Formats: sequence, C-alpha cells, structure tokens
Amino acid sequence: MEKSEGMGPSEGNRIVIERAFDAPRDMVFACWTDPAHLEKWYGPKGFSTVVDECEARAGGAWRFTLTTPGGKSLPMRGVFEEVDPPRRLVLTDKSAEDMGMDMGRVLMTIDFDSVDGGTKMTLTIILDDVERKNMYERSGGVMGWNMAFDKMAELLEREGDKS
Repeated sequence: MEKSEGMGPSEGNRIVIERAFDAPRDMVFACWTDPAHLEKWYGPKGFSTVVDECEARAGGAWRFTLTTPGGKSLPMRGVFEEVDPPRRLVLTDKSAEDMGMDMGRVLMTIDFDSVDGGTKMTLTIILDDVERKNMYERSGGVMGWNMAFDKMAELLEREGDKS
C-alpha cells in the first residue's frame, strides 16, 4: 500500500486529515488505545508524551502530558465517547480549556478502514463553528497532527519489522 497523507474534504466547522499506513487495521487502532504505543507517537516532532490515563471504553477518560522541546508541559485530556475496535474511535478533546483557549466542544472521530493490505485512517475534528476551526488551524493543530502521524508511521514500520 502506498503511504499517503493530507487533508481530506475539510469544510465548515470540520477538519479532515487522512493518512494511509502500511500496517493492519488492528495495529493502527492499537496506536490510539495502547499507552505504550501512544507514548511513542502522540505529539508533534520533538515533543514527548506521558500517558497518565487511557481508559479506551465509552465514558473512559484519556489524559496525557506532552512536553515541548523547551520543557514546557501541556496537559491533554478528554473522554472516549465510542470505542469500536478496530473500526472507530470517537472522543472529546478538552485540552484547549487547560491552555486558556476557548475552543468550545472539540469532537474527534477516527475511522480505520482496511485498504490494499494496509489501513486508511481518517481523523475528523468537529468544532463548534468556523471561527473555532480557523483558530485550531492557526494554532498549529493540523501541522501537529501530521507530524504525530509521521511518528506513528515510523512506529508501525518498526513494529512491522519485528513480526
């Protein structure tokens, strides 16, 4: 499967990021739910992540601490709304509140589709309105996700080489 990345059909209050991975769907799904995997890829290049809590079940909390290359800690948190292995995750992201940003409700849906021996992952981020979507994009959110997904691709490649 050819690796690809990029924006999907983003419009209105939605941001869509698509990425294809040369890995089975269950492995890509596990990258989002297994703390050992999350700590290796979550966050932009140069950031480190500590998973403080990850209850991958409907109503379960997720809480991570990202550390910037300069040493600043960024709290990340939310709730899993839906967990349907290995097809879909739906979660809220309340991290902006802790950083003093009014992003309103941030809902993320991650769909995992088996395609050509690999996985197409689609992250859809829904914000309350276009203004908040634009603020999310200006704050580097999309760029950060793409850097994180580069790290995920490297992790999946390493994990695939072990099998």
